[in-house]
Formats: sequence, structure tokens, C-alpha cells
Amino acid sequence: MRADTAKAAMWGALSTIALIALGAFPQALLPPFFFLAVAVGYGFMLPVLAVLHARHQRHRESGAILGTISGTSVVVLGIVSASDPTIAAAALFVRGIWWWTIGKMWWETGLLPRTFGLLTMMASIMAFVACLVPTFAGPPLDLALAVWMAALSVLLWRSR
Repeated sequence: MRADTAKAAMWGALSTIALIALGAFPQALLPPFFFLAVAVGYGFMLPVLAVLHARHQRHRESGAILGTISGTSVVVLGIVSASDPTIAAAALFVRGIWWWTIGKMWWETGLLPRTFGLLTMMASIMAFVACLVPTFAGPPLDLALAVWMAALSVLLWRSR
């Protein structure tokens, strides 16, 4: 488990770099590089989800399942919404469910720092609000995801 956690932290860090590129320079990226950044940014979340699932399952099976399903949906909808912005609200709604589920689990169990769990639940509220206010969507929320993923990667690295 220790090696898996270290690898997940590394993949999460690479995801963070790609998400920062998406959030900070979306217009500057040429289409092939834009979609490469999308694929890396969201795709490298999958190893992180696998490690989180294994950790969560030991504490609460239903939360582990919902966290993994909604996290995987965030990956898929994030990739799809990059080419079809009309589904951004759905992608943000599912991100809100994911963040609320895992943040609540961390807050209640201490599996990751409770403060990070609380911040994750607060971020979920931001995602839900962004569903209703389209001007919040896009690069600012890509950067929010990048900052969150960076923090998660550091916490995973430290917990290995």
C-alpha cells in the first residue's frame, strides 16, 4: 500500500500541473496540447481514486463506493466537458457530490486531516453554486481543482 500511495501522489502531482495549465492558460494551449492537458489532468486522477477507494473501504463501504463512482464520473465528465461546455453544469454537480462525499468521510473518520475534509466539503458547495452561476465555471474551477489535487497529493505523499 505504501508504494501505491507514493505512486498515486506522483500521478496526482502530474494531474495538478496539467490542471494548472488548463486553468491558467486555456486559450494559449493549441488544440492538441489543450486536449493532452485535459487527458493528463483528469486521467491521472484515476490512480489517486484507486488508492482513496482502498483507504475509504476500510472505514465505510458505502462512502467508498459513492466516492469512487462520483470521482470516476468527475474524470469522465471533466474530459467530455472540455470539448462540450454545455455539460459543464453536470460535471460541476458531480464534482460537488464527490467532494462532499469524501470530505464528509475525512471529517468524520480522520482518514485524512479533518481540516482538509472540511475544506473539501466547502469546495463542494462552491461546485454546487457554480452549477447555478455559469460565470464561475471554466478556468477558475480548473484552478480550484488543481489546488485541491495538489493538497491531496501532498497529504498522500506524507501518509505513505
